[in-house]
Amino acid sequence: MLPTSIAVVLLSKDEPSIAVSLDLLRPQCERLNARCFVIDASEGRMDSIRVANPWVTWIDYVKPFWRKSSIPHQRNVGVQLAGADIIAFCDAGGEPAHDWLENLTAPLLEGTYQYVCGPIVPSMPGSFETFNPSPTGTVTINAPTANVAFTRAAFNQVGGFDERYNYGSDNDLLLRLRNEGIECFVIREAAMDMPWGDIGLNLRRAWRWGRGAGRIVRYHPAQRWTWLRVHPATLFWSVMIVVMVATMAALFSVQSPWVLLPGMFLTLFWITKNRKTPRLDRVAIDHVIQALAFDFELASSLVPRGPRIALVGDTASDVAALQEACCEVGNPTTVISIRNIVRLVWLRCRGLRLLVLMGQPTSRVRYVSVVCACLRIAVHSEPLPDFLAHPSGVNATESLQWARKINGIALQMHA
Repeated sequence: MLPTSIAVVLLSKDEPSIAVSLDLLRPQCERLNARCFVIDASEGRMDSIRVANPWVTWIDYVKPFWRKSSIPHQRNVGVQLAGADIIAFCDAGGEPAHDWLENLTAPLLEGTYQYVCGPIVPSMPGSFETFNPSPTGTVTINAPTANVAFTRAAFNQVGGFDERYNYGSDNDLLLRLRNEGIECFVIREAAMDMPWGDIGLNLRRAWRWGRGAGRIVRYHPAQRWTWLRVHPATLFWSVMIVVMVATMAALFSVQSPWVLLPGMFLTLFWITKNRKTPRLDRVAIDHVIQALAFDFELASSLVPRGPRIALVGDTASDVAALQEACCEVGNPTTVISIRNIVRLVWLRCRGLRLLVLMGQPTSRVRYVSVVCACLRIAVHSEPLPDFLAHPSGVNATESLQWARKINGIALQMHA
């Protein structure tokens, strides 16, 4: 059966430019009887725009405490709540053409494709050229959710967006759909103008995209080289950075101008290849930052993951019993002294998300809360007095009860 219903989903976190997008989307949604959803993580700061757009279904979203970005989580919530057969995504601030929604969703309504995207045209010269300017029907391997649509059936087939990502979950979805034989096709008529923002925003975005690219390479080994062939900038600039560092080192030791040749050759090659780019300086800075973030992501993946919960308590035997019980209920923990800040930071780098304080005085709880707030570690500050005050220690049954309680707390706090 062909899909019939359409929903447009936008994500927001303190982006007042979403008002422009909603103004342009309203007549298009009304023509196609499509619903529009905003998944907003602004904690009420965009309420004036919410009130001005009563035709939009506005969803307040509270992100997991330990996440810098909740983009894939918001995307999944949007798709789940939309309840439509076809889901289209538009970025906050994006300016869709007057017939964007109709052109983007027509091949899905007809059953021609299951997954489509349109060109993303920068509103002004900067770091980016037009994404997906290819003719209609071209298969692409780059489909940002700034201008994309798919059927719910395709989305459900791969289980939605991968919430392990901060940035890059849209292209991760593309690769997983490709693994299922579902390609993404360009619809050139469904154009979207995009004001990419000032240089500061673009630099932050470049870092996040680089991290996302590194994670894609980690999670998709079978498509690793396909991805890098289509997106060669991160690999090229990673090599370029190594060459530049090696050149500087060689200049101090060899003191010969010949050591400059490899770097000069690569620089000339890059300038020649990008000679038609309007802002070559912005592009170079953007690519260097993406490459550094890409390398950082790959390097950080070498750090082994650790437990997500740490216990702090003064009764060693009971804490050990609880640690064993937590492992039994499927949430391994570690025991830590809150005075050992270095180990706490190291555990945070390895994935620590929740610190459980067992019977600690109020002054110590306040101190730990301040430290953990800086590290984005949640603190469960209930003293758990019954557990610690047990006159004869705890038995296995009691330990499992407390372990399940802590496990429930961790789940509630998205640890």
